[in-house]
Amino acid sequence: GYFYHPKVGAVTGIFQPLARENTGIERSEGVFWKIDKSDLRCESDWDSAVYTCGQITAFRKDIMPGVSENNLTEDFEFALSVKQKGYRVICDPRAISQKYSCGSEKDMLIQRKRRGIGTLQTLFKFKSVLFNPRYGMFGLVFLPSHKLLQMLSPFLIFVLYALTVLGMFIGQSIFWEILLILELAFLLLGVAAFALRRTFPLLSIFHLFWFGQWIVLASWIDYLTGNYTVTWQQIKSSR
Repeated sequence: GYFYHPKVGAVTGIFQPLARENTGIERSEGVFWKIDKSDLRCESDWDSAVYTCGQITAFRKDIMPGVSENNLTEDFEFALSVKQKGYRVICDPRAISQKYSCGSEKDMLIQRKRRGIGTLQTLFKFKSVLFNPRYGMFGLVFLPSHKLLQMLSPFLIFVLYALTVLGMFIGQSIFWEILLILELAFLLLGVAAFALRRTFPLLSIFHLFWFGQWIVLASWIDYLTGNYTVTWQQIKSSR
């Protein structure tokens, strides 16, 4: 029914991970996809969804974009291509695709690093859309905040820590000391999360955050060095 509107170019569903043993990794995946689902629905309501769910998407046939054989995240590229042609991507949360979450850090690293490299490929390919008022909220807010910020986050965190240390030496204010203590506490909780998350489930959120930053850095390294392949890699623990 969405296609009755002439400016709807694609309709996508959402991905919902399943858990086998409710491990820290699976809980981290669950948090990640809940946040992503909220972002996707907000983008769809206000303008256009930033990506399509590869497992469950319908396209308007006459604007269906071609499939790039070199892109690792064609579902992200599809959404940008549809938007660039002047159409919207709508998210319908009633359409759900389910699959088991990654069961190990190794599998999560493979899966998310692949996604990160593909995100970089697509962002560079469609850089003209970023911060472009021609594409409304999509170009000015949603694409930068949902995808670009995600791929810049470890660098921004480093800058934040560096500015805090600099502020301590220049500002001569207790504010900077308190801020640095809080930042170091957040970092130490991340270290603890890697060591103790199976004992303390609440630490899984810190594991999700810091492991995610490492994956983004690994994605940049492999993307810039060309150390990746477009051949699909099966994640055994999600089968």
